[in-house]
Amino acid sequence: MPPFVQICPKEKQLIQALSQLFKQRNITCLLQHSDQITNGDVHIGEIKNTQKQTHFCLERKTISDLRASIVDGRYKQQTSRLDALRKSDSSPVLGVGYIVEQVDKTKCQETDLEQIFFSIRYKHLMILKLTKNMEETCQFILSLAMKVSSYISHHSLPEEASSLIGLPTKKDHKEIKNASIFLKQLNLVLPLQKAIVVASQYKSMRDLQSAWYAHEEKNQDPRLLLVGMKDKSGKNGIGRTLSDKVYDAFYMSRFTSAKT
Repeated sequence: MPPFVQICPKEKQLIQALSQLFKQRNITCLLQHSDQITNGDVHIGEIKNTQKQTHFCLERKTISDLRASIVDGRYKQQTSRLDALRKSDSSPVLGVGYIVEQVDKTKCQETDLEQIFFSIRYKHLMILKLTKNMEETCQFILSLAMKVSSYISHHSLPEEASSLIGLPTKKDHKEIKNASIFLKQLNLVLPLQKAIVVASQYKSMRDLQSAWYAHEEKNQDPRLLLVGMKDKSGKNGIGRTLSDKVYDAFYMSRFTSAKT
């Protein structure tokens, strides 16, 4: 049985975009919109004995909607409901959290957003996926559905959503509970083990930016600075894509004035 993706009816553009993506990729997945969704905007799961079992429940918000929901109290209520779903005795959801859309490198640097992202990821231990646009959001939903499908075929799912989609596990959170702010900043855009690789060489955002500026002064591409970095075992390497991601998120960051 293929996985299902259930979308809140108000997300009409998302439903249309997902439908087109599934068709383009020739993906077998039950895509539905349902008035029965009372928590979250996106449910992903499997059907067992004709009953839907939701494994992921996600709120989808744009930056402006996220900010507005904090002001009017919706964010607090939604986060509380998501947490209750995860802890349900009857049918616990494997992973809950937020997809935050319209996030670019300038948005990542704004103080209020950084605090919100840290709260979702480290205080509530929820999934946090930052995307630039609806296309990236659809790609993330598709990747989750496909991973659920893969696990269904093997008749098992991991105990934590984190291990399924490469986000920090409870064990990881213990490891970085008292970690530096710099490591936590990096972990917003890098998997934890790769963030540790970067933080082991650069002790602060100021150090990293100084290295970027030094590259520029030598007429070298600062985006290539982190490419090829690995841990002692030779694993957890930083490739071009991740190096670009860190650069785009933090190059003009408020966390340093290294260039001045």
